[in-house]
Formats: sequence, C-alpha cells, structure tokens
Amino acid sequence: MGVTDRTHSTPRSRTAVLLAIGLSALLAPLAAATAASAHSTLEETSPASESVVSELPAEVSLTFSDDLTPPASPGDGTTDIAVFDATCEDAGLLIADPGRADTRDCRDYADGAPVVSGRTATQALDPEGAPAGEYTVVWRVLYGDGHADSQLFTFEATSAWAPAATPSASETAAPSETTSPAESAQPSETPSATTSLSESPTPEAAAPEEDASAGIVIAIVAGVVVLALIALVVWLIVRSRRAS
Repeated sequence: MGVTDRTHSTPRSRTAVLLAIGLSALLAPLAAATAASAHSTLEETSPASESVVSELPAEVSLTFSDDLTPPASPGDGTTDIAVFDATCEDAGLLIADPGRADTRDCRDYADGAPVVSGRTATQALDPEGAPAGEYTVVWRVLYGDGHADSQLFTFEATSAWAPAATPSASETAAPSETTSPAESAQPSETPSATTSLSESPTPEAAAPEEDASAGIVIAIVAGVVVLALIALVVWLIVRSRRAS
C-alpha cells in the first residue's frame, strides 16, 4: 500500500509544480508593471497643492520621484500642463486631453510648452487678467521608465492679478533739482583754511598725547626707584648675614 501511495502522489506533485511555474510566468509582467507605476510619483508642486497664494504666479512647477521623458518637440503631448480658473467647470475631465479646454470655453493660462529638466517640469503662465479664486492644474507626463501618468491639483489665489506699478508721467517728467547759475558762480571755501585746521592740532587735541607721554615717564622713574629700593634691601640683608 505504501508503494502505491507514493506512485500516485508523485504525478500530483509534479503537476502542482508546473502550475506554480505557469502562474508565476503569467503574473511576472503584471507585477513588473505594478512596481513601475508605484515607484514613479509626483513629489512636490509649486504652488503647493491646496495652498493659498496672493495671485496667480508667473509659472508652476512639478517635481517627480523619477526623471521624465523630455518631449521630442515642443507641444508633442509627451508632457502637458494646463492651468484653469474656477470658471472652467469640471476641469478634472480634461486630464486625458487638456487641449479640449478650447471647446469648453475654458481659458488655459499656460504660456507656451512646458520645459522638462530631469525630474522637474515647469510651465510658464500668462497671468494677465487672472481673477481671484481657485485654480486647477491638470498635468500629464511620461516617465523615463516608459509609463505615462496624469492627475490634477488645486490652489487658491486671494487677489486678482494686477500689473506692476509704473511711475506716472508727472513723476518721470519732473525736473531734478539743479544748482542755479548764481549758486554755481559763488566761490567755494578755500582749501587753505581746511588744510591749516587739519595740519595744526589744537591744544585740546594735543593734550591727551602730552599726558600720555608724562605718564610713561613717571612710570619709568617709579619703576627705577622701586628696583633701587629692592636692591638696597637685598644688599642690607646679605651684609647683615655676613657680619653675623
């Protein structure tokens, strides 16, 4: 009986091994694709997602975990970044094709094609006339490992775009203060007075130097006197010891 059981169990074991190998071969590509899509993600945006800024900035940038595939030519669709304001309804539906914004009366504030450098894609914006409110950034990129990704994020501008302040015509036309001919004709102070004042120090200015010199002389004399007294004391002590 024992031999018969082993005979029947061996084919079953081989069949199980073959099934396991077959399933592994089928699932390997799926696992590889899943791993590839998992390790390439959006890491940082500027402005940050759901942040609040003063007004629509001059550009938006997106930084990913892996290098991006640069476009072969500007606007080839490899990388697309579009920015819409709140008047564009259902902007999220434009993820697959941001170019459809023209058919939905949505203004895309993107100015030109995005620039890809390594892991970062930067899109210049045309903020002129941009209102306050929420903005939606719709993006699509192609990672270096070959798979594409598309998502969106939002941020809010508290103020409408305003042009930079420029000086008024009256300010630019106002003449600068100039010296009148009468003032320029007046003779300036002669340098001799200034030279004499700087070269000949006043008694008050010279007094500290004289005091310092006198103090040094007094200190030297006092030191000599002290040394003489010490020498005299030592001589008297030595003499008294010899006499005793």
